[in-house]
Amino acid sequence: LDVGSGTGAFTFVPTAPLTAGQFVTATATDPDGNTSEFSRALPVNTESRVVINEWMACNTNTVRNPETGLYEPWVELYNPGDAAVLIGGYYLSSSATNGTQYRIADNTVLAPGGYAVFWANGQPGAGGSGGFALGKERGLIALYAADLRLVDQIVYSHQTALSLHQLTDAMPLRLHMTVPRTFRRSVTIPKAVALHIGHQPPSDIEQIDGVPVTKALRTLIDVAASGEVPLPDLQLAYVEATRSGKITLAEIAAANTDAAQRDLLRILKAKKGKR
Repeated sequence: LDVGSGTGAFTFVPTAPLTAGQFVTATATDPDGNTSEFSRALPVNTESRVVINEWMACNTNTVRNPETGLYEPWVELYNPGDAAVLIGGYYLSSSATNGTQYRIADNTVLAPGGYAVFWANGQPGAGGSGGFALGKERGLIALYAADLRLVDQIVYSHQTALSLHQLTDAMPLRLHMTVPRTFRRSVTIPKAVALHIGHQPPSDIEQIDGVPVTKALRTLIDVAASGEVPLPDLQLAYVEATRSGKITLAEIAAANTDAAQRDLLRILKAKKGKR
């Protein structure tokens, strides 16, 4: 690549997949053949965590897809780490049964602190199966690695999860969702949506009717911490969840290893209610 003498800008696109541990370094060579490095080495890390940072399921007048000229749903990914992440071959999906709907193009690298927007308009991307779309009736968003390992997803939680687990007779007034700690919004969040910030590990998530939901114990602990539901109601829900097998002894044992969860679990178990 020849940018001439003086100051020049350039874009580098790898010709082959990069692997973790490699470095990308730019060098300059003068007419006499003298070569010197002139940029900081950029480490490539395929294992760093990339998160779903922002999305717009109903994009009616905010930003157009430059390829189609239409206002279309979109999802933004973010790399919160200090190393570049190779996301080429990753998949985005709005389906609970098909994780390969939209495939990200090979050799796509997300720089440290970098963002990337992908359009959820049903197209397959670079070799996906197609169908990745968002809308009023489609709220599932999941990001998978090239080997279909789940990287990140938006999870229904708190009072919404309590209702989906059928552990309450009350219908939540808002749709509760948990999003990554790095999540940011450039538009107003609808009043009907309650966003909770935090990381939900895969071990705390299950599918109910194709929807990612926090497991029963994780849900009860989260709701107890929020203080938005009367404690007696939660204690009754805990009794029902243990009786019906929605909460296992292994999950209780795991929760007891965390001090904060252990205290909330003790509160939930303090009084045995009757339905």
